[in-house]
Amino acid sequence: HQTTGRGRRGNVWYSPKGGNLYLSIGLRPKIELVKMKNFTLWQGVRICQFLRSYTEIDNLHLKWPNDLFYDNQKIGGMLTEASIESEYVRSLVFGLGLNVNASNIKFPKSIKNCSTSLSKIKGAKFHIHELAAKLIKVILDASNQCFSGEANELLLKEWEKIDFLREKKIIINNGKERFSGIAND
Repeated sequence: HQTTGRGRRGNVWYSPKGGNLYLSIGLRPKIELVKMKNFTLWQGVRICQFLRSYTEIDNLHLKWPNDLFYDNQKIGGMLTEASIESEYVRSLVFGLGLNVNASNIKFPKSIKNCSTSLSKIKGAKFHIHELAAKLIKVILDASNQCFSGEANELLLKEWEKIDFLREKKIIINNGKERFSGIAND
């Protein structure tokens, strides 16, 4: 349970008691800032791949840059915050909120119909502690791949397999300008 769960740009992350996973991992990589450019995106790719395998739910996707989706329903989100000194990352916190076993019946009306959980999709409960332990390993491995530069070589190839927006119509608001098109890559 979180009393002030939050997502990107200060958005509220609803974090009810029981059944879900809210996880933060602190790291002190002491690396150049440029090596962090794909950090959250790579974490999402690796977490989505792991969840597909672990849950046997093939239709899990990542919506750029940090949301996990099943069909058109959100099941999770990620957030990275870093302490930067000059051009080096001194420390960072990677957070993950994942709807695992909680029913969206308890969710506020504003998100009830656009959210779901792994257990609702699969029709079975998951062991939170086991899932958390495995996710921590995935997150640490993905961090090392990012810090070493290995993730940069793999990102585009892996991204197209899990891209939620691929082949969908999108609208981009850029200040006073508005663009629309089909997301291909």
